[in-house]
Amino acid sequence: MKILCICPSKYPKKLDKMMDSFLITRSKHTKIILNYENKSITSIFNEEFEKHPDYDFYFMANDDILFETPLWDLKLANKCKISYGDDGFQGENLCTFPMIDGDIVRALGWLQMPLLKRYSGDVVWKYIGERCGILNYCKDVIITHKWEGCSDPELNIKDMSNFIRWLPNSYKDIIKIKNHLGKEIKT
Repeated sequence: MKILCICPSKYPKKLDKMMDSFLITRSKHTKIILNYENKSITSIFNEEFEKHPDYDFYFMANDDILFETPLWDLKLANKCKISYGDDGFQGENLCTFPMIDGDIVRALGWLQMPLLKRYSGDVVWKYIGERCGILNYCKDVIITHKWEGCSDPELNIKDMSNFIRWLPNSYKDIIKIKNHLGKEIKT
């Protein structure tokens, strides 16, 4: 099994704590890519996926998280096609920091929905996971989000608006995934 964790980062002090926790809790199957480029988070996630398209699973990280559960990566990868742990903030309500099956990402051609710039990726993955019946919340996997509030409220609103704009056409992405998985389409 090959797992790729991608972490866009602009805050080195936060990143040090995240990396310390990552290194002591991950399995030998997980590699991390840290990207410091001055680009949108969506661009970073999608460009790194394009550079590394052959992983079994992709994990979307932030530099403001702490991995607290040993072997969190294997626990999430072995649960479902899209799985996520308890972030200590949203819990089951939001698919923060998802582990996504690589076949799903390849079927879509993206790791973060391209209409977004920074926010709402977790909303998109929860919606997709629920619609496809492939989402699993793992309350026993703790990945604490040291969230300090939205740093760009206007962009947050714009990204949520783009999510809502995507919804009427989301069925196209759902069909791609379900065709790949061989599942019936729910109406």
